[in-house]
Amino acid sequence: MLAHLSLLALSLVCSFPDAVLACSYPQLYDSYLAAIPDSYPTPFSQVCLPLLPTQAHRSRNELAIAMSDAKKHVDVVATAVAGAIATARDATVTLRSVATQDKKPQLQLLYFQAAVRTQGEVFDVTCFAGVSQYHCLRAHGECGHAHLSSCHLRSTDFELACQAEDDVPAQQAKEVFARNTRSMFMQCMVYTAAIHLAWEQEPNHESISHNSAAVLQTSRADLNMLQTAAVDPACQIVTVVLDVVTDRKHFHLASDTSGLPHDTAYDASAARTAMKDDDTSGHQVPPEEVAEFAAKLAANRSKDMVPHSYIAAAVAPLADKCHALEKELHLLLIGCNTIRAVPALKQVLSPASAGCVSVVCTSEVWPSDCSTLLWHLYGALARTGGLDSFRSGTRTLLGEYTDHYKRQRILDESRAELKLEGSLANALHFGRLDQVEIGMDGLPQMDLL
Repeated sequence: MLAHLSLLALSLVCSFPDAVLACSYPQLYDSYLAAIPDSYPTPFSQVCLPLLPTQAHRSRNELAIAMSDAKKHVDVVATAVAGAIATARDATVTLRSVATQDKKPQLQLLYFQAAVRTQGEVFDVTCFAGVSQYHCLRAHGECGHAHLSSCHLRSTDFELACQAEDDVPAQQAKEVFARNTRSMFMQCMVYTAAIHLAWEQEPNHESISHNSAAVLQTSRADLNMLQTAAVDPACQIVTVVLDVVTDRKHFHLASDTSGLPHDTAYDASAARTAMKDDDTSGHQVPPEEVAEFAAKLAANRSKDMVPHSYIAAAVAPLADKCHALEKELHLLLIGCNTIRAVPALKQVLSPASAGCVSVVCTSEVWPSDCSTLLWHLYGALARTGGLDSFRSGTRTLLGEYTDHYKRQRILDESRAELKLEGSLANALHFGRLDQVEIGMDGLPQMDLL
């Protein structure tokens, strides 16, 4: 609208140059008239065509009379333009108010990841994807579609590498897949380490607090950091992402193996072997540094089955701080059936603190290569006072991806156990904790995302 009015005003000025001069600068205009000879030789159509009829010659008096009439006409037009501009200004104020309300908040991100290797179980070979998404969000303030596509393609590539050969009997394919995932543990630790160290060199986006942090191969002691975490006074939202494998009763965190005999299959030399003697050309981080960090991550590879009550006890002090500081706390519980952790949170948090806590969780066995889809849009659409845009956008994203997901030919235990009708979004739930009711069966009653 403003651009249109600006063009209108410009056209008026170009159409009535002398008239505008007469309106705005009367003394200069009088001097201008005095300088015009009695016999005006210039075709007047070149001076004020839209206002006056064309004549070959104009006397000075005729021109003055004509310009006086033109001045009156310009006054009328100028009044109309002034009214239109005032209306445009009112509209601009309204739009600016809406834009201010939609301004992206300052986020403090606390990301916890763990991928453990347990004999007889499937190892999550997609564990690097969440680390990459955290850093993309931290460094850019949001994650674009290219990053989502990259994470998903790499995740499915790792899963496909673990598929059983065609000649393996169908009844053994699941066991072979699980064994193949465990054999890729060290490669995944190297890849995760390389991604983390490379991204760490990027500064935080202006919308992301410098108090943000990522913990890889999270242990119970690491999770307890939430109890003492400092809340950035400048942020509006504190976001905790728990990106770990889960079952119906536990979050699978990592525990170190420092008390066990040294195992060369998981040390720095094994990491270098997993890197396939890659040379140092083009690397942001020296391969030796990556190998050392990957070995450190691999040392935390044993499974620690942490009950929901422990998770709730770690979160509660942070929720109290957020309530006292009038901040929002968002819990993104990435994993399978994480909705079952909500009752423990309800039990531990005070009603006042629960009022500042919003939870995004799952009610199904969730495919690991789809984990980044759950919070891909969070940086772009999260707002204070509600997550309506994030919820709507994520529902749409998952709805569009569902058909593609169903056509995939990846054999994965989580895919086989997923019992879902319709969109993948039907397995996601959202609720502000103080508004969540616990049913007679002990399960929370939460809205679909």
